[in-house]
Amino acid sequence: MKSYVACLVALATLGWPLPVTFGSSPGVDDPSPAIRTDSSRYRPLIVFHDFGTVTSRRRIKISGVVFSRSSVDRVTLANRSARLRPAEPNDMVRFTRVPPAAREAPYRVYFEFPDIELQHAGANDLDIRALATDGRQSDLHRITVICVAAPPEHP
Repeated sequence: MKSYVACLVALATLGWPLPVTFGSSPGVDDPSPAIRTDSSRYRPLIVFHDFGTVTSRRRIKISGVVFSRSSVDRVTLANRSARLRPAEPNDMVRFTRVPPAAREAPYRVYFEFPDIELQHAGANDLDIRALATDGRQSDLHRITVICVAAPPEHP
């Protein structure tokens, strides 16, 4: 038994592929690796401030905070870059809930698109993504803002 364990330890130090779980080994046709890491927690995470998804105005303001493990280079929306600054406590107070993965991120960057024009009446899709300096990107967020016709003005 000692020689078997010593052989396993020697093979493991040489980098021999061993199954992670005892009692079963990955099948030959199983393309998934035995060890999995969740890399999604290392990507920048965008949390939006409430901006309203139905409006009668032609222009809206979208803002929020990007939580990241490295500094944030830019936040983009339709080939436009947002204004960035370090998040302040009053920016954080506006959230009703912050995802658990964001709480441990050392970088918190406030972003703002102050004057987004809604292209047409009805549904307008806006794609927002954050880019970190280490090359990681956040998920692509597609926001749908509905622009309803303004009520007619009576003279």
